[in-house]
Amino acid sequence: MNKSVHLFLAILFMFAQSTFATQPTAAQNAQQILGKWINEDNSLVLEFYQKGESYFARIAWLQNNNDQLDSNNSNEKLKTRRLRGSDMVVNALFDPEKQQWNDGKLYDFERGTTYNCQIWLDAKQPDQLFIKGYGYFSVLGSTTTWKRPTQTHAVYKGH
Repeated sequence: MNKSVHLFLAILFMFAQSTFATQPTAAQNAQQILGKWINEDNSLVLEFYQKGESYFARIAWLQNNNDQLDSNNSNEKLKTRRLRGSDMVVNALFDPEKQQWNDGKLYDFERGTTYNCQIWLDAKQPDQLFIKGYGYFSVLGSTTTWKRPTQTHAVYKGH
């Protein structure tokens, strides 16, 4: 082959590599949720993690009492467990078409109630996470906004 064909193929290869390398995969998008998120009033930090195809969030920090018990739980056996380390979101599954996590359950420890939940990130503000808890109809639910805690936050200092 002549030099111009080699040059054309090299440029085509580099273009294809850069185009496809910058496109995030569904798995990369799904994993954007992983890590710590703090609620709107800075009183609670959740840490999202993955088990298999499902996503979970455990309580990593509570502002007023890291030793707080799950006293409002409707299950008598769980009323004496510490909230810190307990899962608040369980079994959320990433939907690559909708770019959100669905079919999960959200535990509200203040009421001792479990709800269905949807979770999503705003593409324009990827540092904001939204968790919507609802009963039977998602249109009747309530949404909370979460953000990443700063590296100086107490959750990173073991408090």
